[in-house]
Amino acid sequence: MLLVGLGFAVLVVGASMAGPDGRVSVVWLALMYLLHTMGELCLSPVGLAMVTRLSVASVAGMMMGVWFLSISFSAYAAGLIAGLMAIPEQGGAISGTGSLLIYTSMFEQLAMVAVILGIAILLVSPLLHGLMHAKTEDTEDKEDQS
Repeated sequence: MLLVGLGFAVLVVGASMAGPDGRVSVVWLALMYLLHTMGELCLSPVGLAMVTRLSVASVAGMMMGVWFLSISFSAYAAGLIAGLMAIPEQGGAISGTGSLLIYTSMFEQLAMVAVILGIAILLVSPLLHGLMHAKTEDTEDKEDQS
């Protein structure tokens, strides 16, 4: 989440360096993609492994389906957010600087929410880590007994 927040913050910084016509260097977009991709690479493999590891064996397949269903919900939420950033049609074309203001405002809000969530996740992480280890130790004990 922190990397996603930083990716959106990069877009806000890049937008502040826009030219008079509202154009921004593509470097900012590439840096945002790098940060978002690194965030996804940190989450997806670990999340899939944890779902498999922490699920009861009889429902592990269903829990993997729930993991992928949660991804589809996030794609739906992304569509809703994109709808909030839609540029209103006013008979004429909106200027580059006008659209930049709309996008920058939304990217700034997304950056703040993502960074706050990332910090909250970091604060809760030790508790979750302890609970996951307790779960895996219980599972290992049961396997040793049988």
